[in-house]
Amino acid sequence: MSKGLGRRQREILRKLEHYRDHPPDYNGVWLRNWRTGEQVYHEYPKWRHDHYPEWMTVRELAGLRVNDLHCARTSDVENTRRAVRKLEAAGLVETKMIWRNDHGQCQIGVRLAR
Repeated sequence: MSKGLGRRQREILRKLEHYRDHPPDYNGVWLRNWRTGEQVYHEYPKWRHDHYPEWMTVRELAGLRVNDLHCARTSDVENTRRAVRKLEAAGLVETKMIWRNDHGQCQIGVRLAR
């Protein structure tokens, strides 16, 4: 008999709530000017802007960087994917195949159910 949500599932929900309230900026990067030392915002071209800002990838939920295609922790990603599927079956999250910044590969995106 199920006792409720597991540790990984509670952690995923916590991360998704934090992500919803404080989404990261995938459309640019802050760089330091090496001459003056001041921070300068560099915005990526419009074609590279993120089309799914409200979605978080399973790789991000597992603790990996967005564009890191070489994964040494595949078991973490797989366990996170299984936990997401169980949360989706319970109706707590939604999933969708997304592209992050139009490069890399198509990934499973997750967000809290509306």
